[in-house]
Amino acid sequence: MYSGLNGPRRAHTISPGWGIKGGEFTAFLSQTHVRLYIQHPLHTGYLMIILNKIGDFLLSEWLWSMTFAWSYFVILFFILWFLLYCIKKTSLFYACLLSFLAITCSFIIFLIIVIGIFFHLLQWWYVPQEYNVTITPFFANFYLATLYACLQSIFFYSTHRLFRLTTDKLFLIIYLSNGLAAYISYLYIITAFKHCV
Repeated sequence: MYSGLNGPRRAHTISPGWGIKGGEFTAFLSQTHVRLYIQHPLHTGYLMIILNKIGDFLLSEWLWSMTFAWSYFVILFFILWFLLYCIKKTSLFYACLLSFLAITCSFIIFLIIVIGIFFHLLQWWYVPQEYNVTITPFFANFYLATLYACLQSIFFYSTHRLFRLTTDKLFLIIYLSNGLAAYISYLYIITAFKHCV
């Protein structure tokens, strides 16, 4: 048991399984909050403070997406598929292919940023530490959706000529699908994990 400012908390330890030396992710979960604790070797200077905040945020969102928010990707796939088919008037197969590629490429880019840059290049490491980041599952999902919407926007903007797509309503589809997926995933999380989050 862990006793915080708002009373007792149950401690859960999750290992991401990426072979990081001494790396462990400990989330103290209450009924409405998820606390993520991250420690790393960068400490001084305003630039380092900003980089620390960005690193904490990206690592927290990556860990969130790999644990409780896995349903976000499944839901996003079907919503993006449906909206591309209905609004962009593509075939079912082509909409399915575009949805899969957009989500997969965004996932890989995010993975490269977190694993490649922060874990390996910057030697980011993390241990349980008190009160670094405290956000609700709703905002954790909202931030995750914003990140993936931005990455998918870059993907579609870079490849829309290759896939013979016009940008008309394309970015509306991206942000609408990610927003809906985040909200539906949030509802699933608070229902399926109601004793944890």
